[in-house]
Amino acid sequence: MLPPRPKWISAFADVCGILRPAKTCRQENNVIIAGISIRDHKLSMPLGQSMSFRRRVHGFTLVELLVVIAIIGVLVALLLPAIQAAREAARRAQCSNNLKQLGLGILNYESTTKEFPPGCEVYQNPTTDQPQLAPAPYNNFIDMTRTWSIAVLPYLEQQQMEQAFDTTLPISNAVNRPLVEKELPVFLCPTDTGPENYTGTPFARSSYKGICGVVAGNVTWGRVLDVITNTGMPQVLASSNKGQLTRGVLTVVYKPAGVLPLMSRMVTDGTSNTVAVAEWHTRRDYKFDNPTSTGFHAAWGSWRAFASEAASFTTDDRHAALFGLADYTSCTELGLTPTWLCEMAVSSFHSGGIIQCVYADGHVDSLTDDTDRHVWEALTTIAGGEVGRAVDPPGPPGGR
Repeated sequence: MLPPRPKWISAFADVCGILRPAKTCRQENNVIIAGISIRDHKLSMPLGQSMSFRRRVHGFTLVELLVVIAIIGVLVALLLPAIQAAREAARRAQCSNNLKQLGLGILNYESTTKEFPPGCEVYQNPTTDQPQLAPAPYNNFIDMTRTWSIAVLPYLEQQQMEQAFDTTLPISNAVNRPLVEKELPVFLCPTDTGPENYTGTPFARSSYKGICGVVAGNVTWGRVLDVITNTGMPQVLASSNKGQLTRGVLTVVYKPAGVLPLMSRMVTDGTSNTVAVAEWHTRRDYKFDNPTSTGFHAAWGSWRAFASEAASFTTDDRHAALFGLADYTSCTELGLTPTWLCEMAVSSFHSGGIIQCVYADGHVDSLTDDTDRHVWEALTTIAGGEVGRAVDPPGPPGGR
């Protein structure tokens, strides 16, 4: 009689499939047990000792490795756009926050002085009591005392920077010029990498421009000689009621001629319906037919008025060509007349053609590059009476 079969032997018998008696200890199918032989392909155990398992170790084949690499590549291709979109969303949020800070700075300035900051304040020469040209090589521009960006510096936690300016001297003076060559983060949108040939001179770049109104014909509140003469007398644009209808929030100002900053009661369209500041990004900042003529980018401190001012346009062709075109050089290649129109546009590098702006009441909103001309024109003027157009524009949508 064979002795009773231990439970552990029965367990192995179930696994291996075969259990049969043996009178003596012998090796069979690599398994040896005293008196018991269990058939198993890869199990072995020396006599009288517990069982041990022998297994084969192997790596990936070339085909398996290629499949894994392909799967990883597909996953990366699927995830990368999402990562880039998340990063752009973060950059756009930071840009929106910058605009919010600028809007609050403008409102705090208005609360303190009872008027909006000047878009550009023309410098008066104390000897001639007239405007003066900036020194060579910039003497084709009327000099400035300050811009709207400089005016709001104390309300952007930049009091020391603002106090460093000598306001008895123009911005282009050697005393003030080093200051405007410094980049300030609050004026830079993270999405705006700056012009590809940007050097930081003659003035530091910005991503934002003040809105001066609309270009009516070939005149606008954002160009000095459209507002005053070279001797300091007000032009028709500044002295007529019709001209006031095309005015924006941040315009050229020259107090000796009675061209004063805007007061909030003058914004009859409503501050919540009037844009104060919008984005302007450009990939290149030189003229197509004259690459040595550079520096055509937005700036927070510049004696060139266009660097601080932007406008809307009253004709469909100009609006279609300029609104959202983020490349000054390409714009000059279009052959628009006059060529300075390219200096007055708004644009950005945000995905989807988004252009962010802050309104005169401080709230931030976005426009797209297919915004209707009538809507944009209504949003850029303070007293045009076109509030309805900003809500329900006439004509087909997207009529650029």
